[in-house]
Amino acid sequence: MPAAIHPMLATLVDDPFSNPEWIFETKWDGFRSVCFIRNGRARFVSRNQLEMTSQYPELADVTKHIDAKEAILDGEIVALDQDGMPRFQLLQPRVGRKGGIEALRGKGHIVYYVFDLIYLDGYDLTACALVERKAALERILRPSNFIKFSDHVEGNGKEFFKQIEKFKLEGMLAKRAGSPYVQKRKSKQSNDRKSSSPATLNLAELVHTLAHWLSDSIAIVSCITLHMLVVVSIRSRSRRSTNSCSRSRLSAVLSWLRQRPMSRFNG
Repeated sequence: MPAAIHPMLATLVDDPFSNPEWIFETKWDGFRSVCFIRNGRARFVSRNQLEMTSQYPELADVTKHIDAKEAILDGEIVALDQDGMPRFQLLQPRVGRKGGIEALRGKGHIVYYVFDLIYLDGYDLTACALVERKAALERILRPSNFIKFSDHVEGNGKEFFKQIEKFKLEGMLAKRAGSPYVQKRKSKQSNDRKSSSPATLNLAELVHTLAHWLSDSIAIVSCITLHMLVVVSIRSRSRRSTNSCSRSRLSAVLSWLRQRPMSRFNG
């Protein structure tokens, strides 16, 4: 199992859109976190490779809700208020804190929203299509009050974005359904994009840059808060990768999943 994951990141875009080749997810207002499951324990690491596990004791039992011996999940740690709405400010007192975390329990309901599955019991799934990874994730995850599957809408991004605005959520993520998982450090495009801050570009430059770097995953931040476009990940332009997700590998994973016992999901 990989020791580190550098998650796909976001870039700025302009408007919500609809496209049958894309899926659309809620952009949660929390902290991005990769979860490593091994030997019955869960370890949470930030996008900048900082240890987060001790800051969220509420997530200690995550492994009991994942039907796998080893897995790597990608998701967002969110704090919900009494009305069930994400509140980033409820997470801030935990940042960098080495003690006194127990005193913060109850100040916001901590939930790990999982939206991707990177590795599963010996299988590297990064080269598989996003929708295939999400299907495998949904199969092994038993939702609870502290870990949930981050569902998506297929194709109709414009209508979904209206709902995002209606409920005053942070934004919407748009991801190409067939895209692989491209780690930040493995994509030249990711490094190049990181080097130019969207905040320093005028609108014309931004549109030109985004047109040049059309990505497999786009995050659109709600106009309520930013009136701008946002990005979440970048695909490698080369489609001739030797790390392609072969039909045999995918068939093996899905066949294996279907044969696994359902006992952990029956109670």
